[in-house]
Amino acid sequence: EIYQCDWSSDVCSSDLKLVRFDSLLLMDLAGNTTHTFDFFEHQTSLEKIRGERGAQKYVAFDWGAESLPEVQQEYSHANSFYKIEDAAGSILKKGRYIVNVNVLGSILIFDENLKLVDHVNIKTDAEYRLHDVKAYHQKNTLIFYNNSAKPGRSEAQLYDIKKKRLVPLYEDRTYYSQFCGSVQDFSDFTLVADNSEGSVIRWLSKDGKKSDKLIKLKSVKSIQGGYLKDLSLFVSKNVGI
Repeated sequence: EIYQCDWSSDVCSSDLKLVRFDSLLLMDLAGNTTHTFDFFEHQTSLEKIRGERGAQKYVAFDWGAESLPEVQQEYSHANSFYKIEDAAGSILKKGRYIVNVNVLGSILIFDENLKLVDHVNIKTDAEYRLHDVKAYHQKNTLIFYNNSAKPGRSEAQLYDIKKKRLVPLYEDRTYYSQFCGSVQDFSDFTLVADNSEGSVIRWLSKDGKKSDKLIKLKSVKSIQGGYLKDLSLFVSKNVGI
């Protein structure tokens, strides 16, 4: 199966102000939209989730002033959108979709038709910082934070859904990606994408005796998110530093 996940912006009037909302889209290879989820149209169910966490309803929309100058606030800011390729247990079932909604402060789980079926509220010490979230092994999620509790640092962390706790990875590594970023874990290393040195993939070894690697991406200025299916092909097409 080949599919495409995408998201788009909708500007709607809400609470007597212009607000940016997201829409999630599933498309086939011909570019036809097969399923959608519009955050503006599903505010009732989303507000129940927001109430559980106590997150603010809107945040300042300051990153897209050039494209939408009339908009001052945004509602959702969906950063990552992935299909769960392998059964990860609990609510992370194969074929579902996992979506990180930055402003909401929650991870949303959708079925194959983009129907919202579950969610995970992660208690953090700061608002508006989750960027990339993927299903990871049994009952866990893998998370990339642009801004961790430590100023000027990004972090990759595991969230145990059952125990409801965050576990930092690589506490001895220092890297920072202010706006974008992605994370993916493999058996003996973790790949972290950041823009601190201009679109770099950090190959973080789990064996402290091995040195980390940096991979410079060709013709890419920033990394919003991504999922590697063929690691060897990726390495062969990019440049080691």
